[in-house]
Amino acid sequence: MKNHYRAASITGIVSLAIILSGCGAASERSAQGPQVDASIAPEIGTALQKEGPVQIIDQDFLSASIHAEMMAQLLEKMGGEASTLKIADINSTWPAMAKADNLVNPEAWDIFFWPSN
Repeated sequence: MKNHYRAASITGIVSLAIILSGCGAASERSAQGPQVDASIAPEIGTALQKEGPVQIIDQDFLSASIHAEMMAQLLEKMGGEASTLKIADINSTWPAMAKADNLVNPEAWDIFFWPSN
């Protein structure tokens, strides 16, 4: 249950950031660390730093890759630490998320459209 609350809080923070920062041009993620946007509320950056590194699942198809990269860039722009993790098999995403604290799947809705095994 703890993982569900973390995923929901991270998703909420990212959604809030999208609303606050608009859809400006994306910058490349830097190996030197995140470039925090000064217009982002400092409380968001503090919350993300407390949360720790976040991994975003990339299910290895175009829209999933785009969503994962956008979410990682937004989290970093807000002061968090994020990376993407390729998990192409949809049935492997749920066990992976159940074992991890900060693993997020931006394509979680697709479970309703895929047949279960």
